[in-house]
Amino acid sequence: MTWALGTAVRLATQVYADGALVTPATVSLSIRLPDGTIAGPFTGADLISGGVGVYRYDYATVQAGRHVARWITTAPSGVDEEPFDVAPMWGEAGIVSLGAAKRQLKVSPADTSNDDEISTFIRATTEIVQRHAGSVLPSRSPPGCGAGGGTCCWTTGRSCPWPA
Repeated sequence: MTWALGTAVRLATQVYADGALVTPATVSLSIRLPDGTIAGPFTGADLISGGVGVYRYDYATVQAGRHVARWITTAPSGVDEEPFDVAPMWGEAGIVSLGAAKRQLKVSPADTSNDDEISTFIRATTEIVQRHAGSVLPSRSPPGCGAGGGTCCWTTGRSCPWPA
């Protein structure tokens, strides 16, 4: 899944021994960032326990690119890895911006209660379009696009649907 830069990514793991959830002696989380540096380790009070053997951490993203979260436990010994991607900015996370989608849905810009759900839908739609049409790139805007009204769009690398 792709997340927007600056959003919190919920990372989670479950620890099992002999088929049952167990509380390990230690649990830690480290995150390899796209530039090769490591965030963490996060341990103890940094992590939230959701019950026996269930842990989570909300990581606030600070870099765009591929991340790998690694959970390490002792007694029982174990490693769990979870990759995730972070887009450079909201506008690049999908075929339309979050603002444009909210305008189309008639959702107030101040209402952020459904932003994660709308953004997930935008990214899923973008993946389908890119699978069928190729990479999606920002296009030249038609006259009247933006604050003055009009319709803005994104196109594939093909020719723009209106005159330059």
